[in-house]
Amino acid sequence: MPIPPEGWEPPSPHLAGRLTPETLAGLRAQLPLVYVDAVPVRVDDSGDVVAVGLLLRMGPRGLTRSLVSGRVLYHERIRDALLRHLEKDLGPVTGDCRPRQDALDIAWLTPEEACSDAVQAEFINGQGMLLRQAMAWVGRLV
Repeated sequence: MPIPPEGWEPPSPHLAGRLTPETLAGLRAQLPLVYVDAVPVRVDDSGDVVAVGLLLRMGPRGLTRSLVSGRVLYHERIRDALLRHLEKDLGPVTGDCRPRQDALDIAWLTPEEACSDAVQAEFINGQGMLLRQAMAWVGRLV
């Protein structure tokens, strides 16, 4: 096994393709990054939305509600990013969903409950408005 050259340092302990929090904060301030947000829903037999899945997370202001959300990696398709974040936050999405990673819990609320002022106040980064727009688009918010 060859001896590494002087000044050589081992690769970063971070996973390949991942950025340190400091580097990511610096990049966010300098250039646009693509993120995806998804609104998990349950539908009835006729296809009407009957429940919205909201994640409970520990955020900078304490406990917050959030949608499934995350960054799109370099050269990653949007569809792949959505699936990756859905699996990361919800586990297997074909049956019962269970919170994973940094999500503490998932609550299934009616669209009206999810769009109430009390629940909307628990969102950060504009996700509450995104939820309201999604519920208006499916006809559950007037």
